[in-house]
Amino acid sequence: MCAVVEPHGGTTVASGPGMESYFKNVRRLLEDVRALRDLPCVTIDLAGPCAYANNPYYAEMVRRFYRTTRRRHPRLWVVRDHTHGVALCHLDGGLQDYPSQVEASARRNARKAQRKGYRFDLLDYNADLEQVRVVAGSKAVRQGALPEGYDLLQPHNNPASRSPLHDYRYFGVFREERLAAYGEVMIAGELAMVTHVLGHGDHMGDGVVPMTLLGMAERIAADHPQTRFLGYGTFFGAGPGLRRFKKKHGFIPHRVRWEWAGSLAHSSTVDRAA
Repeated sequence: MCAVVEPHGGTTVASGPGMESYFKNVRRLLEDVRALRDLPCVTIDLAGPCAYANNPYYAEMVRRFYRTTRRRHPRLWVVRDHTHGVALCHLDGGLQDYPSQVEASARRNARKAQRKGYRFDLLDYNADLEQVRVVAGSKAVRQGALPEGYDLLQPHNNPASRSPLHDYRYFGVFREERLAAYGEVMIAGELAMVTHVLGHGDHMGDGVVPMTLLGMAERIAADHPQTRFLGYGTFFGAGPGLRRFKKKHGFIPHRVRWEWAGSLAHSSTVDRAA
């Protein structure tokens, strides 16, 4: 709080848009602290040792992610990164589990996209790279400004995965063979983490992003039945708009205990692709 000294010796409390923003941020911080105390707690097995039987690319992918969960949080140094406030929804119930966690408005938007002739499918990222660049560069500002050069994306060199336990998947929403939205998902044991989801600025009102998220959840539950959680980054580090978006699409903050080698890693019941 800022006090201004008046000429006659009294004081008045400063006000204005700056102070309103300050108090709004303080209130949000206090709400976050209260929410942190009541977070649902889950354990997620990354099945790290199993990745070594796959292509080395995937062993490094899951090892790199696990390292981020062991380091200290950049701002809250008393806790580890990616442990408090991880935005998750549950896939334990299979194909029907995710839609039940999504708000009705998001489901309606996805159906709207379907009525307008959009379809969800796998994305051949390298073959459709030019269209990916168009989608990525179609809006200068989304939830914050896009990084410089985001529309100059390069081809990936991800090798084909030999196991459903670890993979990196690309998906898209198309209309008349033109890409309208795309998403990328890292598969690591029981976790499927959305790393990117973007819609073309001209098609956002048609519900292409909800269609992408719902389609990805359905495809992952079918192709990677060991996954128990669909994640989308963290919750408390996001701004109000992105928080609302995540909550609307079923991503609720959790406290996570990460396992490098849990029961999934030691199980022999998971079929591996030849």
